[in-house]
Amino acid sequence: MTLAIRWLDADDNTVATNSMPSVSVPAGQWTTLDFTDTAPAGAVKASPRVWMPGIPSTSDVLYIDEARLATSSGDGGTVGGALELAAEASAEAGVERVEFTVDGVRVGEATVEPYQVEVDTLDPAAPIYDGPREFAAVAHDTFGQQTVSEPVTVVVDNTGGSMFQASIDAPDPPPAVVFDPGADQQHRYGVDVTVTNDSQQAWPAGEVSVVARWLSTDPDQQVVIEAAAEPLADQVPAGASETVRLLVEPPPLPDGVARDRYTLEFDLVADDPDAGGGSFARRGNEPHHNPVIVQKALAAELGLERYYQFDGETLGGGMTHLLNVANGNSLWRYSPFASPGRGLSTVVDLTYNSGEQRSNSPAGNNVSLSISGLTRLGAPIDIHPNKADEIAGRADRFVEFVDGTGTTHRFVGHQNDDGTLWWEPPPGVHLYLRSLGGDDPERRWALTRPDRVTFFYDADGYPTSIQDGNGNRISFVLEDVPPGEDPGGSKRRITRVVDAAGHGLDPAPDRGYDIAYWSRADARKPQIRGKVREITDHEGRSLHFDYYEDGNLLRLTQAGGRTATGEALADRSWVFTYTTANGDGPAIGDPADRVDPDPRTPNQSTLLYSVADPRGAETVFDYY
Repeated sequence: MTLAIRWLDADDNTVATNSMPSVSVPAGQWTTLDFTDTAPAGAVKASPRVWMPGIPSTSDVLYIDEARLATSSGDGGTVGGALELAAEASAEAGVERVEFTVDGVRVGEATVEPYQVEVDTLDPAAPIYDGPREFAAVAHDTFGQQTVSEPVTVVVDNTGGSMFQASIDAPDPPPAVVFDPGADQQHRYGVDVTVTNDSQQAWPAGEVSVVARWLSTDPDQQVVIEAAAEPLADQVPAGASETVRLLVEPPPLPDGVARDRYTLEFDLVADDPDAGGGSFARRGNEPHHNPVIVQKALAAELGLERYYQFDGETLGGGMTHLLNVANGNSLWRYSPFASPGRGLSTVVDLTYNSGEQRSNSPAGNNVSLSISGLTRLGAPIDIHPNKADEIAGRADRFVEFVDGTGTTHRFVGHQNDDGTLWWEPPPGVHLYLRSLGGDDPERRWALTRPDRVTFFYDADGYPTSIQDGNGNRISFVLEDVPPGEDPGGSKRRITRVVDAAGHGLDPAPDRGYDIAYWSRADARKPQIRGKVREITDHEGRSLHFDYYEDGNLLRLTQAGGRTATGEALADRSWVFTYTTANGDGPAIGDPADRVDPDPRTPNQSTLLYSVADPRGAETVFDYY
C-alpha cells in the first residue's frame, strides 16, 4: 500500500503527483500512512489517494484531504460574511457524511459529493465571531470510523475598519439569580462591565451603550430578553477602556419550571445612524457570555427529602422512578456503584428531576450526580453577599447549595450581639453550618451532620473533603476547568474521589474513583463539552455517559466486567429519550428509533419521555 498526493490548481487541474514508498499493512489492525510533501508552484490544494493493489475486499480504508475554504488558499487567509467550505473524502466502505467544524464546533455537514456547505459568519443563530478560527473537516464512513483533517487557521474579520471592534469583560457576574413570580419588582443584580475600544476611531459620548441580554440555552428555542442597558457617558478614544455598572433583573421562568440555566450576554450597541448603528455582536464582534442559574422563589421543591411523599415504581436494572405527589416532580434514581470504606463509603448516585430545566450538572440536563458528597458533584456552595449583591447594595447573609438529589437548601445568617454569626438551617434540615478560621485554605466552610460526619469546602465554596467523627476521610481532587469545557459556570471540577484507605500510606493504595470529562477534542458541540464521560472505580468498573447534542443524557453504560469464575459479562445500558420542545409528544416518535437514538435529534425538551432498561423494556411517561 502507498499514499500519493495529487496537487491541484484553482481550477482543479493536476499540477503534480508525488507518492511515498510502499508499505505493508499487518492484518487486523489500523495503519496510519504518514507522508510529507512540498506544494509545487501553482498548487492551491492537495488530494491524497491510497493505492491498494491486491487489497482484500473486506478491508476498510478511510482518509480525507485538508478542509479548504473557497475564499482562502490556506493558513493566514482572512474571510467574512458567507463562506463555502469544501473537502474531499473517500472510504472503501463508503462515506456516510462529512462534517465541517469551526474551533471544534460543528457548523454543517454534507452527505453527498461534492462535500461542501455554505456558512454565514454573521448568522444570528450560529455566528462565527471575528478572530483567528480553526476550520476542519471530519469524515465518517459507513462502519462508524472517522478521521479529522488537519485544521486550517483562518482569520474571520467582519468589523475591520469600523467602530464595531471591542473587548468586553465582566469578571464577577452572579452565579445564580432568583425570579419571584409574585413580586411587583424583581431583585436586581449588579455587574461591573469593562469595555475596551479596539477600533481606530473614538466612540462619541453617549452614543455607545453596554447592554445585557438573557439568552436561553435551549438550542432549539433561543429566547432573547433584554435585561439592562447603560450608555458610555464619556467619549472613549481608540485603545481606551471604560467600566460601567449594570443592574440586571432575572428573566421569568415558565410555569412548571423551578430552576433553569440561562446565558447572560454583555454586548455593545451603537446609536450613530451614519455608522449603521446596532449591535456590535450582530456585526461580528464577540460578546461576553456567562452561564447563570435562575431559581424560582418559593418554588415547589425538587429532589428527594424524607419529608416529601413519593409514589414509586422500578424501571429495570436497579433504576427507580419516584413521583412527588405534592407537586408532580418526576424523578428517576440510580446508584450504580458503592464501595465500603473505613468509616465512610464511596457511593455514586444519579437523580433526574423533571421540574428542573437545563441544570448546571455535569451529568446532563436535569440530572444530579453525587459521589459521597453532600452537594451536587463539583458545584460550589453559593455564599452571600457576593460581588453582585454588593454592587446592588444588598447585604443579606445566606449560604445556598443544591444537594446531590437536586434540592436547594438556604441557610440564613444571623449576627449575635457580640458580632459573631450563626446560620439558621431550613426547616427539616439537620446540618450545622459554620465558617472556619485558620490557615487551611481547603477548610473554610463546614457542614456537620448529627452523626459528626463533616463536609468541608474551600473559600470559593468548592468541596474538598469529608471526615467522620473518628478521623476517617474522603478527599476530592479538583482541577481548573480547561477553556471551552465550562458547561455551567463552575471554574473547577472534581477529577478523583479518594477514600480513607487511600490516605496515609506511601505509596498509597489505589482507592479512588476517577472521573473523566468530554473534552473540546472529543465533542463537537459545546453543550457536551465538560460533561462527565466516564466514572471508574478502584476495581476497574466503569460507567460511561453519552449525550444528545443539546446536553440531554442519552445513555448510561455500565461495563460488563467478569463473573467470579472469570467469564465475561455483557455491558448494560439504559437509554433515555425526551419530549418535543412544547411537550406534546416524543421527540423520537418511532419506537425502533428509540433503541439507539440519534445524538443529533432536534427539537427536544428536557422532559423525559422514555427509559429503556438493559433488556430493552421501555417505560414511557406522560405529562399534564
